[in-house]
Amino acid sequence: MLFRLETVKIVLVNPHTPLNHRLPRFRQTADIAGPTAEKTAAGTGQKRGSDMHRGIITVTLSPSIDVTLWLDGLRTDEANRVTDESRGVGGKGINVSRVVQSYGLDNLCLAVAGTALAVNLGLHEKLAAYFHLQSGESALLESAIENPVTTVSDQGISVTIRQTLANSSGLYVLYEVTTPESIALDPEKNWHMEGFLDLSSLPLQAPLGSSIFGNDIVEVTPHKITAVAYAYTPVGTMSSGTVHLRLTRLGYWEFSSSPQFIPIAEGTWHLPWHLTHIDPSITVTPPALPLPDGSGNIESISLSPFSCVVISTGAPASDWPVSLVLQNGSTLPLDASNGQYTTGRLSASGQENPQYYSYFQFHPLISPSDITALVIGGTRVSLGAS
Repeated sequence: MLFRLETVKIVLVNPHTPLNHRLPRFRQTADIAGPTAEKTAAGTGQKRGSDMHRGIITVTLSPSIDVTLWLDGLRTDEANRVTDESRGVGGKGINVSRVVQSYGLDNLCLAVAGTALAVNLGLHEKLAAYFHLQSGESALLESAIENPVTTVSDQGISVTIRQTLANSSGLYVLYEVTTPESIALDPEKNWHMEGFLDLSSLPLQAPLGSSIFGNDIVEVTPHKITAVAYAYTPVGTMSSGTVHLRLTRLGYWEFSSSPQFIPIAEGTWHLPWHLTHIDPSITVTPPALPLPDGSGNIESISLSPFSCVVISTGAPASDWPVSLVLQNGSTLPLDASNGQYTTGRLSASGQENPQYYSYFQFHPLISPSDITALVIGGTRVSLGAS
């Protein structure tokens, strides 16, 4: 991938000119390109020379993201709160372009952006792997990505939030646990960080008990655990507000005889941050459409790039085979082979005509605009999302 820091006219500057001297003004190509510069480009009818410029182009093969964090003060073995943060693209060629630009000269900066840079400009590679994303799919989630980068330390162990991904019904938090030299992590063990995502400060509109929480370990190295904490509310509406990641124990599970959790460190790792990037779902409310057995109706369907939520009465939609119909005519079953799903009851026990939700999480991601219909058993629901 190539990107421009400054999109400007291209000029030619003598590379031996010291930067503390005034750099030359634009010079037209006809002055330096020889007699062929005035010839007309074959087949284009355009002159070459008088309206063309040569100039400075810098190339940075290993660009980086420079992150600056501000703290009230640095305290060892205590909670350190980040009060402010700034990010900028860095690298030798990029810095040269900045200096050239400071002399009032336009220039073009080219940089090769591989995984390391894409991590900071888009979806983190660990989250991309977690969702089994294919090339180009992360563009579906741009509005849902946020990089809070908040860190807290206790008992010599640091926990850092790297990135969050949210839509109106779900939140996924990528975080890292870094241990000191005295605590080595065996990648072969079943490591676990006890804790949960606290959404109690959000203006979350969801029935009690309808939220699902979890914590998945993504990678373990000798002194770092990368994990994803998640919470989703299939029938709620998540909006901006303060979110808390609360962790209490680091340890691993032994399964030799009976399951046993072996803690190796206990502490308080509390990381609050303000969630602002929400990617709202597309919600379709079909006309009264009965379930395949006639026991109830399909009330609403909500779509996002990584989930589908079906609200129904009488019975959950997941009691029947559920599949998506895509624009290219193919069908995609919503089962364990393409993600995961959960089902729950929204109505109180004993209530007549109870309401249910079925939450399907996609692996890989799907653009809502590519989905034309949802099939539940033999019932087809046209979504019109396209």
